[in-house]
Amino acid sequence: MKSLRYSTFPFLFVILLISFSLASTAQSHEKFLHCLSLHSNDSSSISKVIYSQNNNSYSSVLESSIKNLRTRSGGHDFEGLSYASEVPFVLIDFVNLRSIDVNVENRIAWVQAGATIGELYYRIAEKSRTLAFPDGTFHTIGVGGHFSGGATVTVFAVTKTLEQNATELIHRWQYVAHKLPNDIIIAVIISRVNSGQEGKKSNNIQASFSGYFLGGVDKLISLMKKDFPSLD
Repeated sequence: MKSLRYSTFPFLFVILLISFSLASTAQSHEKFLHCLSLHSNDSSSISKVIYSQNNNSYSSVLESSIKNLRTRSGGHDFEGLSYASEVPFVLIDFVNLRSIDVNVENRIAWVQAGATIGELYYRIAEKSRTLAFPDGTFHTIGVGGHFSGGATVTVFAVTKTLEQNATELIHRWQYVAHKLPNDIIIAVIISRVNSGQEGKKSNNIQASFSGYFLGGVDKLISLMKKDFPSLD
């Protein structure tokens, strides 16, 4: 196995590739540089690491960054694209960029890329008992990668107990899950729950299957009938 070589940056220092409309390229570029300089400890070096489409090196830098640049927010990358490569690459870690500013009056929250979903939930709950942000159930996922997915996602959950053939479904899942298409993920969580009437409760095992599909409901149903029909 090839060893992976990379460098990590706990702070944001990266070549930014900015695209603007031709009509306002120069003006927008200067405004962006000015804004960035106000939030930088070394404003003199900013212009040296910013490449717009007007720069002769823009295309080569863009192509290089696609091949050799990785970003990591929460680390929940099932495909490993944020931390694995067959060639040397730079890894930009957003772990220390986790500021969260919740504005209850305007119902807006500004969240940096390194913050996790759980931290966002917590900060919102600190400020308000009536406001919330609907998102995932895995609280350790970083918002940077999670929020920027930009695709149609269909989510489903199926819960089964031992009496509902949970054992057989888990056994089947082990042979099916890793063979499913890349646009669907099915995870299972096994837990102990109480069942029965009050005074006659008994411990039972429960299997919760949760799935995420990059597509619509109709395609998902067709896929599940084909590859995992017993999970209904």
